[in-house]
Amino acid sequence: MALAKSMPVVKILPKPYAKLKRTTTHGGQSVGARMELHINGIMVFNALVSIAVFFIGLWFKRLDGEFKQLHDEVDQVKRDYLSKEVSNIVNKNVMEKLDAITKQLNSITEKLDRKADK
Repeated sequence: MALAKSMPVVKILPKPYAKLKRTTTHGGQSVGARMELHINGIMVFNALVSIAVFFIGLWFKRLDGEFKQLHDEVDQVKRDYLSKEVSNIVNKNVMEKLDAITKQLNSITEKLDRKADK
């Protein structure tokens, strides 16, 4: 306890980030206050982090737009895509119609050949 009483009390005041300085003219009259800004490392770091976060946010927004566009394209392909079974059925119907057309053409050519022989 005796040691604590003999030590002087020291008050540490925080440094203000901005100080006002009076600007004067030649006559010594106060014209206005000029603000002087003290920049330290933490403020520079915070500014850099803020700028980085801003650009990362823009990048994520662009990525989100591209992912939405790709999702819409995939949905379009799913709507327009014919499954293998459906395409087989369509191909089978087309082939049946082509076979019917070739049979009719063959019968017409046979009739023409018979008339030509007479």
